[in-house]
Amino acid sequence: MTTNIKYNKIDASPKIYENIVNSIRGLIETGELKKGERLPSERKLSDQFGVSRTAVREAIKSLNEIGVLDVQVGRGTFVSKDASTKLIDKMGLLMMMESVNTSDLHEVRQVLEIPIIRLAALNRKQKNIENLEKLLEEMKKNIDKPEVFIKADTNFHLELARATQNTVFYILINTIVTILQNAREFIPQFDKEEYKKAIFYHGEILRYVTNEDSDGAELSMKAHLKHVGDTLEMTSKK
Repeated sequence: MTTNIKYNKIDASPKIYENIVNSIRGLIETGELKKGERLPSERKLSDQFGVSRTAVREAIKSLNEIGVLDVQVGRGTFVSKDASTKLIDKMGLLMMMESVNTSDLHEVRQVLEIPIIRLAALNRKQKNIENLEKLLEEMKKNIDKPEVFIKADTNFHLELARATQNTVFYILINTIVTILQNAREFIPQFDKEEYKKAIFYHGEILRYVTNEDSDGAELSMKAHLKHVGDTLEMTSKK
């Protein structure tokens, strides 16, 4: 269902479609256009903006390519419900083309996850703790199922990012850990003992976050990431 949003006339510059892009993005940023909301047809948008349908089509194509809009053939154009998925796909492709390896990604994790864990310990809600407890149990139950284990591990770190109550941290770490999770070639290299150690570290992290101890949580995360880094380095030499 399309709401009655006012689309103001666009200044007819040489790059008119860029002005349309900025206008639509502005409506999304202010909340006038919400996730999942359908935009008017190209014809209606061109009438309201006072521009050609070609310019509108170019703008929609541009916003669709970066994941802001979701063009569904036969249904219409919608504000994307999950732009981060497209961002992750594009970044994953870019990193593959640039030959970024898991060690590079792990270094970025180390930079991001220290402030994340400190804020998680300070800002976490009870719901975050409950979710972390469930994910830790899922890891314990699936120690013999590497891919299921890794997914629970990944979601544990994403929940820590959610616990910061800062969406930017969540988006950034989601991109990194999802790409790492999808790097399936390194999953079988970790044996059962490594998963047991991962459970121990995650348990310590959860304990400190539950107790709102940011210093303890930071030390536990550093120890965990160092162990992961050492393991990645060791397996890369095999």
